Amino acid sequence: MSIEYPNEPALSFRQDGAELFRQAAVMALPEIGGALAHLPVDQAGLRIFGIAALQPLLSPEGAIGSVAAAVLGRCCRAVRAILFDKTAAMNWSLGWHQDRTISVVERIETEGFGPWTVKQ
Repeated sequence: MSIEYPNEPALSFRQDGAELFRQAAVMALPEIGGALAHLPVDQAGLRIFGIAALQPLLSPEGAIGSVAAAVLGRCCRAVRAILFDKTAAMNWSLGWHQDRTISVVERIETEGFGPWTVKQ
C-alpha cells in the first residue's frame, strides 16, 4: 500500500539536486534495526561510522545503495550517515534543508567552500 502526499512537492535529483525515495529501505528496516541495536538510545542524533552490518545495505546492490547507484552510477559510495531517532519523547521540528557531503582525496582551501570536517 502506498501513501499519497498531495502537498509534498515532487523533486527530481537531476533538476533539484534532491529526490525522495519514500519506500527505498522499507523492506530492509529489520536489518537496519539489527545493525544499529547496539547504539545508545538516549541520543537524538548520532553519526554512525564503520558498522559492518550496514555495508551490504549501502553497497550499489543493497536496498539503500542501489537507489543512489541508479542516480549516481555504480561507482558511488556512502560517505556519511547520521541516525535521527525521533520518538514521542524526543522529537523536534526542522525546516526542509539539504546537507551536502563531498568526499575528496585531498583538502585544498578554496574561497567560498567550507566548512571542512574530518573523516571519523
